[in-house]
Amino acid sequence: MSLQRIYATGEMRHKHHWSQPSAGFVAVGRGFIGKCPATLSHAQAQVLLEQGLAYPDEQQPLRIYNVFLGVIYEAVSANDGTWHGYPWRLLPGRNVLPRTVQKVLRERAVAAGDVVQFDQWMKHYG
Repeated sequence: MSLQRIYATGEMRHKHHWSQPSAGFVAVGRGFIGKCPATLSHAQAQVLLEQGLAYPDEQQPLRIYNVFLGVIYEAVSANDGTWHGYPWRLLPGRNVLPRTVQKVLRERAVAAGDVVQFDQWMKHYG
């Protein structure tokens, strides 16, 4: 049984949103900022969070993962107990997607009919 999770972008926070219809990344300095598609609503983000895979464990997760239209999303807890998410990509030395999580997300993509998009996402960003 999962604990209630609340998705919040934060007041005046637009870091992980853009006007494009697909998820992607913007280079900032030596890093990247994940951008959610304009078509991903706050309500859908809440559903993804609620149905996400808690890692490393359900009671005290550090991150929540889910997949939507083949794109992997990662959510982290804010200081106020809410969560915010963004498209996931592998970054050297951090943000490693555990194999067990990757397996479950791929199974979800298969079930949703989005496995081709999932495999493309992993090829480009995993």
